[in-house]
Amino acid sequence: MKTLRCSDEFSLGDGIGLPPPLPLRKNNVVIAVMGPTGVGKSSFIKALTGAEDIVIGHGLTSATSKVQCYNLAHEGTNFLLVDTPGFDDSSGLDNDVVQEILSWLKSSMGEGLLLNGLIYLHRIIDPRITGTARSNMRLFRELCGSDNLHKVVLATTFWAAVDGELGQRREAQLLEDPKFWKPMAEKGSRAFRLRQDRTAYLQILSHIARKNDKFLVQAQQEMRRGQEAHETSAGRAMNLGLERLKQEYEAKVVDERRKQQGMLDEADRRRRAEHRKEQRRLEQQRRREMERLEREAREKDEARRESEARQDLLQKMQREAEEREMRQRLETAAQVLRQRQEEAARLRQLSSYVCKNFDTKRVRCSNCNTRLDLVEGGKWCYREHIPPDPFGLS
Repeated sequence: MKTLRCSDEFSLGDGIGLPPPLPLRKNNVVIAVMGPTGVGKSSFIKALTGAEDIVIGHGLTSATSKVQCYNLAHEGTNFLLVDTPGFDDSSGLDNDVVQEILSWLKSSMGEGLLLNGLIYLHRIIDPRITGTARSNMRLFRELCGSDNLHKVVLATTFWAAVDGELGQRREAQLLEDPKFWKPMAEKGSRAFRLRQDRTAYLQILSHIARKNDKFLVQAQQEMRRGQEAHETSAGRAMNLGLERLKQEYEAKVVDERRKQQGMLDEADRRRRAEHRKEQRRLEQQRRREMERLEREAREKDEARRESEARQDLLQKMQREAEEREMRQRLETAAQVLRQRQEEAARLRQLSSYVCKNFDTKRVRCSNCNTRLDLVEGGKWCYREHIPPDPFGLS
């Protein structure tokens, strides 16, 4: 399968590279494939043409940065499929993408190569319609024009990646959204589901070819009237979109600054709160330390007073013990003295009671036969009787 390249210098008369399967004529069915980056435009065209030089991007990076054309013969009809860069191309501004598409539309119009239809692709795996998707759709409508919407095919891709029932609900949402596909469907745009089936892809081409109706999109009509690309509805929409993006960006910057300031204020508030909390903690710690020191001082003072009281008590008890001991000693001494005095008095009294016939060898009183006690070198009887001669001299 031969591949054709389109550029600003595109010309029908120079053959445009290698000879196509069928002669390239102005009545060939020309179909532009458009949509956001990563929607599957290049994959769709490669599946149809089998061209090996089509680079398919993966993820959000576009593999198509210039308008490229691919020739395809099917059932005696020569198709020219136009692969366009995504509106939200990751390699440059959308303005560059629109300028590239408008430049190709102007060049092809000058060569008499008109479109038969447009295919707009949308990922069915996207869970919701984003603001970018709405902007892309609005730009596409301004590019195409409301009078040409019946020449548009709205195709959804990546059906193999979603549950069938979920995909149907999302497709219904796309077709019922008044700011997305609903006004286009009401103007005659046809919705298709692109599954991994080349036969189904060819049915879309046949659907467009059956109308056999070439037309100028709104942007081409405006440029034919002498407007520059940036003056067309699509160009103005792009500028408005850029201005809106600028405003949104500035609003986001302001909002981000506000958020950052809020974060800084919140961080400062938290820092002050943490500082106050730390101050309270330190104050509580200092107060607890002071209370501890005061308590220890009181305890030490109480312990000192208790120790002094115990010492005083011990000294008092010692003094009292010494006094008692002294009194006991004095009492004992006085008692001994009294006993001695009493004994001396008794001895003096008994000195007149010497037993008769005193004999140191006697053991009993010769008068009363009482056992004698040894007292002061003599033996005495303690009975009170007076011998005729106390000293035993008579």
